[in-house]
Amino acid sequence: MTSITAMPPILDAVRAVLFFDGRGAAGLTYGWTHIAVGGTVGLTLGLTTTWWYDRNPRLSRHPAEAMVTAGAPPG
Repeated sequence: MTSITAMPPILDAVRAVLFFDGRGAAGLTYGWTHIAVGGTVGLTLGLTTTWWYDRNPRLSRHPAEAMVTAGAPPG
């Protein structure tokens, strides 16, 4: 069973820098790749969720105001 955790790639990258002169084959490339992919996925998910949440009038504290700003007729 495979588990997804954040720390092993970072620990491998730190170990590669401290003990193996920062060689990519020792884990540095693996660490940077996982950090880049994880950051990209996290940023994309965060921006998409924020965009969707901001444009959904049902999730607003003031639904009447949200409907007016969304272009629906007031009242």
